[in-house]
Amino acid sequence: MYHNEVSGENRFSTRFHIFSKYSLDACDEDNQGFFATIESGDIDWAGHSNNIDALIGAVNDFDKAVENVIKWIGENGGWERNMLVVTADHDHYLTLTDDFPNLIRSNSALDLAMGGDIEHMGHYWGPSKSDPYGSQSHTNRPVPVFYQGGCSQIINQSVGEGFDNYGQYVGGVSGFVDQVHLHLAMRAALIGDCLHIPVVYG
Repeated sequence: MYHNEVSGENRFSTRFHIFSKYSLDACDEDNQGFFATIESGDIDWAGHSNNIDALIGAVNDFDKAVENVIKWIGENGGWERNMLVVTADHDHYLTLTDDFPNLIRSNSALDLAMGGDIEHMGHYWGPSKSDPYGSQSHTNRPVPVFYQGGCSQIINQSVGEGFDNYGQYVGGVSGFVDQVHLHLAMRAALIGDCLHIPVVYG
């Protein structure tokens, strides 16, 4: 499920968590199990549109969606029969203008958060004032991953490990887990086999 309603400044959705509940209710009728992706595109678009207010609203709404999923898991077999992974595909970084300290002292934080003129707000996303929708506002910083439930031990065991990808070995990074391992853990949870994990990806 993908949801994106931010199409301009000063607009954000507060209904994402409701859609997440509806999607779980619909999938609940499948006795064979299911895989659901619930993505809040509004978080990304709010960052690109330089609107912290919308971004905060989207993150709060996503938090409620995660709460809905956790509640559903509790009512449908618990953590032994379900797995939850919460992560992001990239990060954004925030640039403060030289005048930001003066602006935050003379204005409320809300005034600086609603989107609009960069010089008035004292900040913008990424390195470019002129191209906030470009991918350069994405960082290369590793994103956090939160997980719990069946087969999550696969992720624990994969920290710092590499993997084979189409005949080529890709080395791991100490203290980090690759998204490939997240996929393998989710796949194992879906088919109900946490013991036989393929060593080759691709």
